[in-house]
Amino acid sequence: MNILQTMEYNLRKKSPRTKDRYMGITQEYIRFSGGLLDRTTMLKFMESTENKWSDSSRRLTHYVLKKLCKAMEKPFPLDADDLYPTTAISKLYTPTLSVPTIQSMISWFKPEGSYTTALLFLSTMYGCRSLELTRIIVGNNIVTIPLAKKRGGVPLDKTHILPPGMFRHLTEYKNNLSEWLVIQQFHIATSQVTINPVDGAWHTIRRSLITQLQLAGVDPEVITRYMGWEKSATPPGASPMVGRYFHIPDSDIDDMVYRKHPFIEMWR
Repeated sequence: MNILQTMEYNLRKKSPRTKDRYMGITQEYIRFSGGLLDRTTMLKFMESTENKWSDSSRRLTHYVLKKLCKAMEKPFPLDADDLYPTTAISKLYTPTLSVPTIQSMISWFKPEGSYTTALLFLSTMYGCRSLELTRIIVGNNIVTIPLAKKRGGVPLDKTHILPPGMFRHLTEYKNNLSEWLVIQQFHIATSQVTINPVDGAWHTIRRSLITQLQLAGVDPEVITRYMGWEKSATPPGASPMVGRYFHIPDSDIDDMVYRKHPFIEMWR
C-alpha cells in the first residue's frame, strides 16, 4: 500500500466525516512534502497554512501528522510546543440562524413539498448534520438517522417518531445523494429569505435548535439524547457540546440580565 492507502486503512474506524477531514489534510501534506516525515518539513507545512486555514484546522493538522507517522510506523518528530494554541472561546465563530430567518424559510418551502422542503424539515426537526441528511431512512411514522459520528468505532442510528401529519413534508426526500449537493440545498433555501449569502450549512440550524431548546428549559440530558450526542460526566448526563452550541444575541442577554439586575432601578 502507498502512504495514502496506509493512512486510509488506519482511519477505517473513524466516522466518515472525520476520515474525510483527516485524508484531506494528509493529501495536502503529501503534495507539499512529497511524503517526507521529518520535523523541518512538517513545521514548514504548518507555517504555509497560516493565512489559508482556520486556527482549529491548523491545530488539527498536528494530530493528523501524528496519526500519519503512526500509520507509517515512523517516530513523530513534533512535540506539544509545536501544537498550535486553542482558539479563545471569545474568538470562536460558529454561525447560526435566527428564529425569524428559519421561520421565513419554513414559510417559503413548506407549501412546495420539494427535496429542499424535506431537508429543511429534517434539519429543523432533528438538527441533522449535512452528512446525516444524505442517508436518512424515512418511514411512514419514523425516521432513522445514521449518525455522522461513531461511538467506539461503531456506527449508530438514531430513530425519531414523526409527529402526526408530518410525513407529507418528506415525500420528495432522496437518500444516497452527495453531501455537496445537500450543502448546496442549504444555500438555495437561505437565498430565498436573505439578501446576503449565509455562512455555514445545515449546522447553523442545528445550533439554533439547540439554543432554543435550552432557552425553553429542556433538560440538558434530554437535549443530549435527542441530538444523538455521547453523554458526558460534566454536567451529569449532558454533552459538552450543549454549552458550545448555545447562541443568543448580546441584546437578548442584556434584556434578561436587566430584568434581574439589582442596581438598574437606581439609575432610572
